Amino acid sequence: MNKNFDKALLAGAVVALGMGLGFYFWKKDVRVDSSTNATLQQVPGGRAYETLAVPEVADEAESWKLPHPVDAEVLWNYDLFTPAEVRWDPLAGKYRAKADTGEIAPFGIKVVSITHPVYRVTLRGDAPLKNEKMSVLLEDAEATGKRTSLLQEGGTLNDGKIIVKTIDLQEKTNADGTLTRNLSVVLYDKDLNRTIRLTPGQPYAFKETVSVTIAATDGSAKQWVLSQIGEQIKDPELGTFTLKGIDFDTRTVNFEKLYKPSPHKPEQVESATLAVESPLATASTSEQAP
Repeated sequence: MNKNFDKALLAGAVVALGMGLGFYFWKKDVRVDSSTNATLQQVPGGRAYETLAVPEVADEAESWKLPHPVDAEVLWNYDLFTPAEVRWDPLAGKYRAKADTGEIAPFGIKVVSITHPVYRVTLRGDAPLKNEKMSVLLEDAEATGKRTSLLQEGGTLNDGKIIVKTIDLQEKTNADGTLTRNLSVVLYDKDLNRTIRLTPGQPYAFKETVSVTIAATDGSAKQWVLSQIGEQIKDPELGTFTLKGIDFDTRTVNFEKLYKPSPHKPEQVESATLAVESPLATASTSEQAP
């Protein structure tokens, strides 16, 4: 057989096989595409999806409260690495944290004076007899205008509310020839509903009452006068001080102080015994308020 003929026949067979395979795969792809298209064209069952309206949210950012100011004391965290600096307070009998200056912070108030309140009128002396009646010189510390008056028995002060009841003068000649004069005046005060006996130059003291003058220790001119146990001093910067006791003999008073060390800390209660002109407590205890 001719070799060229064999080669041509073999080449024709290979071409025929390739065309057959190509036609087979092309028909298969057409069937897959048709089936897929038919599936995609089907209408889905059930109810169509409904779009829901989303409500608008009001922007309230402008009404937000401003954050609390950062307190310098809050920035300290003694639980980390640096412990608090403390020193022994001999007045309190315990350790206390140092203030910025390295000293123990004062109690906030001091006692200026502890006295008995005195009557408003003082007897300054007497005057020569006028119309055979003795006159006395009285000074009214609370009167407006003319404060000194020359009065006889029956005379009045303070718009008739203070009446001169009696004027008594006792004179005695001593062995050396000198003269001793004892002058006294008895007044009746309608507002107080009581009689007051005055002697020259000696203010009349109400010994049943004690007057305590308190001043702030922050360098300001703040002062208060208290006279009753339980009276309070309320100061927005210093705190609330309650008078707990008065000892006139030792010139000391007891106070209880309620205050907040900082806006972010609970209220503290501190008690102290203060002496006259003593800006610091002589004995104190501190505890957290209930």
